[in-house]
Amino acid sequence: MKLCVLPAAAYQPFMADLKVRYTADQRQAFGLSDASAETYVDNQWAQILPDGQETQGHYFFQLVDDAGSTRGEAWLYVDDSMGLAFIYELYLHPDARGRGLGREALEALADFARSHGATSFGLNVFADNERARALYRSFGFSEVSSNMVMPLETAPE
Repeated sequence: MKLCVLPAAAYQPFMADLKVRYTADQRQAFGLSDASAETYVDNQWAQILPDGQETQGHYFFQLVDDAGSTRGEAWLYVDDSMGLAFIYELYLHPDARGRGLGREALEALADFARSHGATSFGLNVFADNERARALYRSFGFSEVSSNMVMPLETAPE
């Protein structure tokens, strides 16, 4: 799996697709309305990516297999002053899943992060994404924190 810089013309479509997925995740995980989830995502990304694709330390890639086909995309942040790399997004197209390409993408991202001064590698994954969680655990990730949510209309017993 090769990491190819996401062309500028592909950035907006990538972010639009990611926003649909991430907003849906926020709605499901936190019980937000459509409008609230969208506002949350917009505000979060405005803070994280003030300069969009050109924001320092943020890297956007197409995941390209050995045959030259794009199999997904990734968004990686590297803070070389702290030695930290963080995967904001690792997305494999549905027809690329279950073939070991996720592991290959993680290996390529880890190599890139190391070459840019990172000594640790982090990510966030939603609790219901067991397939991804299993991949990350098998790659060597371990859980270090957990977010918990309780609807307030449900009174604790």
